[in-house]
Amino acid sequence: MSPTVDAAAPAGDAILRRQRIRESAARTYARSFPIVPVRAHGMTVEGADGRRYLDCLSGAGTLVLGHNHPVVLAAIRRTLDSGAPLHLLDLATAEKDDFTTALFESLPPAFADRARVHFCGPAGTDAVEAALKLMRTATGRRGALAFTGAYHGMTAGALAVTGSVTAAPPPAGTSPGCPTPTRTAAPSGSAADSVRSSPRPTPSGCSTTRPAASTRPRR
Repeated sequence: MSPTVDAAAPAGDAILRRQRIRESAARTYARSFPIVPVRAHGMTVEGADGRRYLDCLSGAGTLVLGHNHPVVLAAIRRTLDSGAPLHLLDLATAEKDDFTTALFESLPPAFADRARVHFCGPAGTDAVEAALKLMRTATGRRGALAFTGAYHGMTAGALAVTGSVTAAPPPAGTSPGCPTPTRTAAPSGSAADSVRSSPRPTPSGCSTTRPAASTRPRR
């Protein structure tokens, strides 16, 4: 029998319960902030519980003008009312042309003359994947530098250059093949940390770094 939700529970609690039942454990922000936003303006979000919150996530940086900014809403309504197609993959559109024109006009002329725009997917990890491919194409190398504690996304290439401070096996088939930095316990209970690479062989041109604040314990 599938789980049921108590209909008498407050709406927000019921929504959160259904989310836990229906969605995978890969949820990130929802696990840290168990709220149900119902209204938002600027940097303020109101939850189903009636409480107001300051949104410091800002759509991972996508809402640079805040929630429901009148200029953004006007542009959305204008596009919807125009009857323009809403999804055309990478085909040329008047809206894309307006955007790229404004972008190139904002660049220094010497740079704009040689620049090319790459439209990535909707997530930051897509931009990281594109950067890794560009690096390989431009340099002919396959290795990359990974910093301890860095996070770049959840796709294969981005995970390969994500230097987690917890020991975890790398996903199968991760792309650049960089060693995974892990935190090891220092001798004699010292708080100092040393960083080691995973047992995998290190490819040419690929290395890890130790955090600047870390020091090796003295013997």
